[in-house]
Amino acid sequence: MTGTPSEDKGVTKEELQQELRRARSQIRTLESELTETNEGMVALTLELEHAKERYQTIFEESTDGILLIDPDQNSIHEANPQACDLLGYDHDTLVTLSPAEIFPDETNRTDTFAEVVVQGWADGFTCRTKNGRKTDVDISASIITLDDRSLLLASLRDITERKRREQRLQVLSRIFRHNLRNDGNVIQGHADILCDSLSDQNLEASALQIRDTIDEILQLSSKVRRVQDILDRNRVHRSPLSELLTSHYEWVAQTHPTATLTIDLPEQDLFVGRRLSVAIAEAVENAAKHAESEPTIEITGEVDGDSERIWIEIRDDGPGIPEQELQVMQSGSETPLTHGSGIGLWLIYWVIDSLGGEVTVQSDTSGGTLITMIVPLETEQTDSEHDNRPSTPTTND
Repeated sequence: MTGTPSEDKGVTKEELQQELRRARSQIRTLESELTETNEGMVALTLELEHAKERYQTIFEESTDGILLIDPDQNSIHEANPQACDLLGYDHDTLVTLSPAEIFPDETNRTDTFAEVVVQGWADGFTCRTKNGRKTDVDISASIITLDDRSLLLASLRDITERKRREQRLQVLSRIFRHNLRNDGNVIQGHADILCDSLSDQNLEASALQIRDTIDEILQLSSKVRRVQDILDRNRVHRSPLSELLTSHYEWVAQTHPTATLTIDLPEQDLFVGRRLSVAIAEAVENAAKHAESEPTIEITGEVDGDSERIWIEIRDDGPGIPEQELQVMQSGSETPLTHGSGIGLWLIYWVIDSLGGEVTVQSDTSGGTLITMIVPLETEQTDSEHDNRPSTPTTND
């Protein structure tokens, strides 16, 4: 007896129908996944287009000049309108130039302009415009990927006017300090002669006042020069905090024998920027100088392990700091009507700020001042970085 074809193959009609239903289900699943994929691709495409529009707007509307540089080809790939204005070229001409044609003085430092920027030369560049004029610029740069190519994104900011202003200030400051020092020494010499020659007590007292006043002016001039020298140093040397404070302890014992200085620090070895010594010296000197006959000065330190910073508090029992001086520090600037009488607090602020720290001053005119310095801890220094020169304070505020 002969069976049906389906029976000969061992597959029933019901099994075929089940296979058909499974196939249809898989097709529907694939269609759904394909739809989701298409929707996702559309959404991603729109997102990329929006991102491209945003970056294009930033590129074109930025107040800084922007160059896209191809390090492999050593060529300018793209430039925004501000870069064209800064350099004096039209767009089509600028993108045909090499970085060496824009920065001829910089390529001597390394093989290519791109390497110079990547290795950290991010400021103090001089570019040459189309008409040959040299323009000082600050540059920040990063590597981006565009169309499967690695390009250097360089942002240029014109600092020519800032450089001119800095130069004027440096020249005027140097002339002022030079003339003040020379003329002050002349006045000081004549005041000494008067003090030694006058017999009238009133005239002698006036001569002494002249001598003391010019002494303070010359000390202030010396402090200004010292502040500028310290802050102009780019490298921050590191020293153990305990050694810095020990030198201050010895200095106070020698110069202010009636003063009491106590130091309380954590037991572990702590390294800080060595210029911190200048700020501490200024605070300690002012406390010892302006306090009563037997001043008490306390220095305490506490480490913040999470942020790797140290809190240093310098507390005294002196007469306090005038409110006007504190207002100047809190506002961060001086005006013709609101200004301080010295540079001491500014010195402390500038030094701590240069270390990436913070400083607060609390004072009560009825007595007592608390200066809090918060500075980052440094890694242990190498022998080449070690610098044990003492940082003795200057004696004028």
